[in-house]
Parts: sequence; structure tokens; C-alpha cells
Amino acid sequence: MAEDYLTAREAQAYLKIGHNLLLKLRREGLPCIKLEKRVLFRKSDIDRYMESRIKPFTPPAVKRKKRKATRS
Repeated sequence: MAEDYLTAREAQAYLKIGHNLLLKLRREGLPCIKLEKRVLFRKSDIDRYMESRIKPFTPPAVKRKKRKATRS
């Protein structure tokens, strides 16, 4: 079975992200293949990388107002 390779523009469209975010993901470990000046991404590598970044939802902490001390 042939592997699907995507150009940077195709990878951006596939992930629905912009150029700068794709560059950031590459710096953070998104696998890519460099062929001279071209950069290609395997679709399976993108999927695996994105799956590894899934984190469970944790609701934000609720800040409570400090109560003033009352004298009795």
C-alpha cells in the first residue's frame, strides 16, 4: 500500500492550520521529510503526532473571592 505524502500547503489544509503553526509543530517534533528544498509530511505521521497530543479535558479552576474577617 502506497504512503500518502503531503506538501507543507497540503499539510496545512489537512490540519486546517496556518503556516506559522505548522512551523511551530515541526519545531516541537512533527515528523517531516526534507528533500533538498522541499518538505514533505506523511499523512500517517501527522495523524500519529496529533493523536499523541490529545489530553483529557480539565475544567479551569474557579477563583474564589477572599472573605473579609468579621469580628464578633
